[in-house]
Amino acid sequence: MKLRTLALASLLVCGIASGATAATTSAAASSGALPTDSLYHSETHWQDMNNQSVLLPTLQGKVQLVAFVYTHCVSMCPVIVADLQRVEAMLTDTERQQVHFTLISLDPERDLPETMLAFMQTHKLDTEHWQFMRGNDDDTRELAMLFNIRYRQEGEEIVHSNTISVLDGSGRLIHQRLGAGGLDAVMTAIRQQLRH
Repeated sequence: MKLRTLALASLLVCGIASGATAATTSAAASSGALPTDSLYHSETHWQDMNNQSVLLPTLQGKVQLVAFVYTHCVSMCPVIVADLQRVEAMLTDTERQQVHFTLISLDPERDLPETMLAFMQTHKLDTEHWQFMRGNDDDTRELAMLFNIRYRQEGEEIVHSNTISVLDGSGRLIHQRLGAGGLDAVMTAIRQQLRH
């Protein structure tokens, strides 16, 4: 495990435990420098549904809703995506322009760009506001650890956490919905960030 990842994970735990303020985040964002506990410091590499290379720092600027899923999932992932779509539907047009939805594949071997794009088309996910990315196994595991996402292979299926994460514009983890429900709290976290 990379030392930078371990250090970042420790900072994230400390930041959440201490209730790091949004004001600190806003100050860092406005200065152009990423805060020390930003997930966008991760040096992992990603490929999106359009076969484009993506580095996490390019995601900064908008509130991000992030979920770890995979296209062959027939149980939890469709529910997670449907919950994200419910959140999107609750946003006003103005809010929607400031929020982005990112899906991270837990099955990079099978989730090729064309597979991810087909998944997005099946679920009617607008590529203006949604992105589906895959990395290699090591980068996927590293980023999942930073989000505290647990997963393991069981036959053809991947058992994983049912989590929706909200990041501020600087890539700081500000809220996580664990399990079912909790969409009102997700909306509250989004709108608190949009007011800054």
